[in-house]
Amino acid sequence: MGKSTSILIILLLSFSMAMSQDYTLFMTIDLDPAPGKALDLEKGVKAHNEKYHKEGNTKGYLWSVLSGPRAGKYVWGQGPMLWEGMDAGLSEDHAADWEMNVSAHCKSIGNFNYMLRDDELSYNPENQVTAPKIIAKIFTVTGNRAAVLDALGEIAKVFRAKKYPQARRVYTSVFNKKDNEEVALIYPFESFKMFETSTGLPPGFQQAFEEINGLGSWRRLVTDPIQENSDGFYDEVRVLVE
Repeated sequence: MGKSTSILIILLLSFSMAMSQDYTLFMTIDLDPAPGKALDLEKGVKAHNEKYHKEGNTKGYLWSVLSGPRAGKYVWGQGPMLWEGMDAGLSEDHAADWEMNVSAHCKSIGNFNYMLRDDELSYNPENQVTAPKIIAKIFTVTGNRAAVLDALGEIAKVFRAKKYPQARRVYTSVFNKKDNEEVALIYPFESFKMFETSTGLPPGFQQAFEEINGLGSWRRLVTDPIQENSDGFYDEVRVLVE
């Protein structure tokens, strides 16, 4: 890895240990393991997280990506973090440990994301932050992002009305992204058995939506605005490496 990339990673990993906040923000990084180094990378990240990202606003996570364009890669995440933590410095031993335990096992590191949870558009009955298994629906926004978010908000209203046990969290990229992948839905799940009947929304959800909002409302309030303002979405299944 180049020197400039290492410096960038050091800056992005510099966060404080403040213990309270009124927003939920995560930073994520894609880790592409070098050939034959996937298990070494998992072990290295676990060791690094144990030393420097064990709890609080610096807590670190590693997910293995099982589907979608990034299948075979890993996503390293940290948070919920605080913006002010980025003003803090990073110790020399912390940076060296990342280089030894993480960077050394990667072919590439990139796609730095800062994703902010929208609590108004989310449905999170047990106030979850992370989960061992999730399906992420990544939207490529090509038009009006607000229109896409409004459509997702209509879904959240029905989730609340029906009091579904299934959580559904909406995250948006804080910064504009060149690839326009600026909106993500996160559905935690417990068992892959779920995919026998659903890949996110509860079974029969469209019917429930139209019972509340009227016949044809699913297309009018949800699918049309999303299709008009995005290139759709892809599914990405992630499993926490523990």
